[in-house]
Amino acid sequence: MNLHVPATPAPPKKVRELRNNPRFKLPARLVVDEADYAVTDFSRSGIGFVAPGAQFSVGESFPAELRFEFPDVGLGVEIKAEVRHFEPRTGAGGLSFTHRHPDGAGIIDFIINEHLAGRIMSTDGTLSRSDATRAAPKPIIAPSSSTGAQITRRVVGLALFTLGGAAALYFLGSSIYNRLFVFEAVSAQISAQTVDLDAPVAGTIVAVAPPGKIAPGAPAFSVVDAFGAQTDVVSPCDCEVAEGGRAVGSYASPGAVVQRLIPADAAPFVSVSVAFPDVNRIYDGAAVDLKFIDGTGVSGARIVAVENLREQGSGLVTVTVDPGFAIPPARFGEPVYARFDTAPWR
Repeated sequence: MNLHVPATPAPPKKVRELRNNPRFKLPARLVVDEADYAVTDFSRSGIGFVAPGAQFSVGESFPAELRFEFPDVGLGVEIKAEVRHFEPRTGAGGLSFTHRHPDGAGIIDFIINEHLAGRIMSTDGTLSRSDATRAAPKPIIAPSSSTGAQITRRVVGLALFTLGGAAALYFLGSSIYNRLFVFEAVSAQISAQTVDLDAPVAGTIVAVAPPGKIAPGAPAFSVVDAFGAQTDVVSPCDCEVAEGGRAVGSYASPGAVVQRLIPADAAPFVSVSVAFPDVNRIYDGAAVDLKFIDGTGVSGARIVAVENLREQGSGLVTVTVDPGFAIPPARFGEPVYARFDTAPWR
C-alpha cells in the first residue's frame, strides 16, 4: 500500500511593501538630528538610505531633511517620515513620507521632471543642469498641414514650455528665499495682561464665578479651610473671568492661582515663542506675519518687546507682537500661526 506524505509547507516569506511611485537614483543626503546619511534612491513618496551604525525602529516617525546639492546651491526639503524597514547589520533602510512642506513637494517634483527631461544629471556626486535633452524618437511622417496650423502649434508649445519653466523657477526661488530669510515661530497664542487671584488660605474651593464679565467687588471664588472657616475673594476690577480656573471641589494651597482675570481695558497681544538661535535675526530687523484661526491675516505686525534673556543660552524666547487691531478678550489663549521674514526689503 502506498502512503502519501504531504510536503512540509515552506515558511511564509516576509514581503516588503513596494512603493507605488518610480524610484530615482540621484545624489542626495538625508539629515536626521544633524546626522548625515547617504540616500540610495528616492521617489515622490519615500526614500531609500544607508545609515551604518544607526539605530532605527520600524514604525518610528521623526522630522528630517532631504538635501540635494548643486554646484552653486544646496536645496533642502523638510519632511516628516516613518521607518518602513531597516536592517541594522547593513544599515540599509527605507522611509515613507508622512508629511512634506508644500515648497518641498514642489522641489522634489521639479528635480524628477527635469531629470526625466534630461536637464538634470549626476556629476561627481552632485546634481548639475544641462541644456541638452534626451534624444526623441524619430517622428512618423504625417500628412502636411497648413503653415498657419504649424505656426499655431509652435506658439502654443513655446507658451507651455515658458509657463512650465516659470513655475519651476518660482518653486526653486521660493525655496531658496525661505531658507535664507524666513523662519517660523515654535508656537504663538493670543495673550493679555492678567490679574491673578490667589488662594489666601489652604482649603477646598466651594464656589467660583463662571467665565465672563465680573464687576469690581463681586465674589470671584470662595475657599473653606480645614476648620470650616470660609474666605471669600472678590474681583478687584471690571474684568473678564478667563477660562481654565480651578474647579469647585479642588484643593488649593496658599498662594496658588485659583482664577485669572482679564481687565476690560486690557489690549490683547500675540505671545510668540521662537528658538534661541533665531533671536539675533529678530534684532537685525524682521517683519512678522500672523494668521488667526478665523482666517484673518496680518502682514508686517509690530514687535513690541523681546524677553530679557539674562544668562539664557538656549531654549525658547518669548516675543510680544502687536497685531495692529483689537481682539476680544474671549479669544484669550487662541493659537496663532506666526512667521518672521528677515529680508532687508521687508
